[in-house]
Amino acid sequence: MTLQLYALTEIYQRLMDEDEDGFATALGQLEGAIEEKAENVAKVIRSLEKEEEALRSEAAYLSDRARAAANKGARLKDYLLQNLEAVNMQQVKGRIFTIAIQESPPKVNVFDIEALPDGCKELVPASWKAVAKSIVDLWKERRAVYLLGHREEEITELLEHESGLAMRRDALDGSGAEEGMSAVNEAGLVPGAEVTQGKHIRIR
Repeated sequence: MTLQLYALTEIYQRLMDEDEDGFATALGQLEGAIEEKAENVAKVIRSLEKEEEALRSEAAYLSDRARAAANKGARLKDYLLQNLEAVNMQQVKGRIFTIAIQESPPKVNVFDIEALPDGCKELVPASWKAVAKSIVDLWKERRAVYLLGHREEEITELLEHESGLAMRRDALDGSGAEEGMSAVNEAGLVPGAEVTQGKHIRIR
């Protein structure tokens, strides 16, 4: 499925149609002024975004159909089971299939785990789950504090208190907030996590 929202020249159309290997080749062959390339690449991006949306919608539709087919199959198996049991038959041989009743795998429903014998249970230690949004929020807060020129001792004391991390004094040499940020990131504004922030293209 290829959705094209805009008229594209051959080279830009190739960006829509090529596989991964061909895409890299076509990308390397783009020519012209940066303004022209940016406009045409934006057209391709918008078309690909629309194609992605359509494919995800189709995938959801197919997933619903698969679920419906599975439910129908399960109901038909229940129908056969009930009918065979009703006439006390364990097996039916047809020209193509042999339909038989057999025991299903046992299912377990635990209603009182404390009452289970020791060999039937195990202790699963609790585990922590990182909350990315909270990490980013804390990173932004501490980064703002540093960039606003707060005393280096304040952030150093805070970091050492939380993680016992001994920051090198020469990492914060007072040479300017932007110059010192890389050193602060190495020490860790958020102990136990590294936060990176890149750049991306926005098309309006």
